[in-house]
Amino acid sequence: TPPFAGLVWLESSEGYQSDLTQISARWSGFSDPQSGVAHYMFKVCALSSTTCLYKFVNVGRHTNATSSANLKEGTTYVVILRAYNGAGLYREVTSLSSVTVDSTPPQVAFAYDGLAVGSDIHYQTNTSELSVNWNIKDSESLIDSFEVCARDEDNQNVSLACQRIQNRFATSATLPVLLGSG
Repeated sequence: TPPFAGLVWLESSEGYQSDLTQISARWSGFSDPQSGVAHYMFKVCALSSTTCLYKFVNVGRHTNATSSANLKEGTTYVVILRAYNGAGLYREVTSLSSVTVDSTPPQVAFAYDGLAVGSDIHYQTNTSELSVNWNIKDSESLIDSFEVCARDEDNQNVSLACQRIQNRFATSATLPVLLGSG
């Protein structure tokens, strides 16, 4: 009988990676009570088709591997792993997770002063805070967060703290303004 199946997963950040040159996977739980697991073989394939980047590669008894690859922007990949026993029988498992390649930054349509999305104000009377609105998209992956910073045009007398916005659907924010000493 072939080995018992284990689990295979890709090492990525929430299913995305920016690296176009390699892909990494880990696995565990494969076993064979009769002759043991002799070696593993794996390959990287596009999820949307049966196109694989190369034939199976023998990685010995290691439980992780990084493969050099020519990955394509916007393509989602999985790893197919085979665990072979001493008798040459194998169990094939596809990774539980997938990874989509996103090596491009988000696209900024606009970033304006003021809270009304799409509107740009030129003056404001409030000296304790500054509002900003934006339209930023990423076609390959979701935006994780925004970091909003501001400064005066002369870069003098006003110090603004940057603010990280964890809401990926946010389109505006208000920042505190700290007046400098001149």
